[in-house]
Amino acid sequence: SKHCLKPKRQQKNEEVPIGVVIVHDGEVIGRGFNRRELDGRATHHAEICAIEAANEAVGNWRLLDCALFVTIEPCVMCAGAIGLARIPQVYFGATNPKFGAAVSLYQI
Repeated sequence: SKHCLKPKRQQKNEEVPIGVVIVHDGEVIGRGFNRRELDGRATHHAEICAIEAANEAVGNWRLLDCALFVTIEPCVMCAGAIGLARIPQVYFGATNPKFGAAVSLYQI
């Protein structure tokens, strides 16, 4: 969705403050922030928004040779999307004991 492709800074909209960048060859090709409250969409997590922006930037659904950097360990939905986008490297700043799908609860 176009709303996901142009994330705005989180304000007083009660969003969970999570940000993502996707990098290819040292260049940021996708950015995302949680937009669930702003857009009223359950799936507008930061990772999903960043993946959509990166897909648009490279003109391909495959994000091979990219790295994704995110504030917190991705949830199950986002881990699945990262895998489907073929992103081989994921780095997160903190584990997510409630919903984490990389090391905390699951290893997707």
